[in-house]
Amino acid sequence: MKSILPEASTSPLIAALYGHLEATIHLVQVAIRLEWTIFSRLIATLAIGTIAYIVYILITLRHGRHPLMIWEKLGKPVVKIFRPWTFARLLNNSDPYASSIGNNE
Repeated sequence: MKSILPEASTSPLIAALYGHLEATIHLVQVAIRLEWTIFSRLIATLAIGTIAYIVYILITLRHGRHPLMIWEKLGKPVVKIFRPWTFARLLNNSDPYASSIGNNE
C-alpha cells in the first residue's frame, strides 16, 4: 500500500496519525469485501432455496383439483410473493381461465 505521508515530515505524531489512517482505510476495505461475499452468498442461497421450494410445490400439487386446498398450501411465507403465479400454473390444467390470475393487464 502506498503511503500518503509526505517524506519531509519530521513529527512522529503526524507519522503515527497517517499510519493509523492508512490502517483504518485498509481495514474498512477488507471488511467491505468480506461482507459483500457473505451477503451475496446469502442472497444466492435464499434464491435457490425459494426456487427449489416452488418447484417442489408445483410437482406435489400438480394433480390437485381443489382450488381452496391448493391456495392454503401456497400460504407459506416463502411463496407468498409467487402465490398468484404458482396458483395459476397449478390450476391451468383443470381451468383454462386460471392462467389469467396474477396478470395485471
